[in-house]
Amino acid sequence: MNSYERGLLAEEYAAKIMRLKGYHIIERRFKSYVGEIDLICRKKDIVVFVEVKQRKNRQQFFEAISRTQQKRIMRAAAAYLKYRKLYNVTQRFDIFFISLPFYYRHIKNVFWES
Repeated sequence: MNSYERGLLAEEYAAKIMRLKGYHIIERRFKSYVGEIDLICRKKDIVVFVEVKQRKNRQQFFEAISRTQQKRIMRAAAAYLKYRKLYNVTQRFDIFFISLPFYYRHIKNVFWES
């Protein structure tokens, strides 16, 4: 299995866990001219943009998303909200780390504006 296939498997796993946690998956792999978002979910009145990262070991998790990537994801989220005409919604940025086959960690509200 190559890294692309592992990434797809990790996204599928993350989507299943998010559904079990009560989230509704709105969209997967949203692509815009400014970036891509792996999962877009909704729970109650919050739109959640989820970046999924799969790594071989847990020590690599926090090195997985640079500040530049965070900004690109935030710009893609803004493009998504504009595209869907979702104004004045509460939004959140989460990271879903996966170390296959069984370890995962869902970290809520991790990105911030500077």
